[in-house]
Amino acid sequence: AALVSFNKALRKMPNHRGALMGRAIVFIRTNKLRMADAELTHLIDFLKKSLALDDATGRGTLAAAYANRGIVRDREGRYKKALADYIKALNTDEDPLSGPGILEKIVYGT
Repeated sequence: AALVSFNKALRKMPNHRGALMGRAIVFIRTNKLRMADAELTHLIDFLKKSLALDDATGRGTLAAAYANRGIVRDREGRYKKALADYIKALNTDEDPLSGPGILEKIVYGT
């Protein structure tokens, strides 16, 4: 049901960052890791090209996309790429990622 809603939103607004992130999370939760990686890579590329310097929400979304892609790559055994994504997430915006339990989320994908 969630994927249908995200797809509907993307038909209206092809680069809707919330819908792109939502689809990626659905793919992660359903173990469609290649699709999640592709969706997150698309979102990262889009945000890197279009993000305004004063867009704190967009910066947080970019950091979350890097962190989520790191989780995907970690689950696939691509540990060096996962670590690189985790570092990019922290360098992009450490505030949303510094809350309690973030290490567990990154390491264990919870």
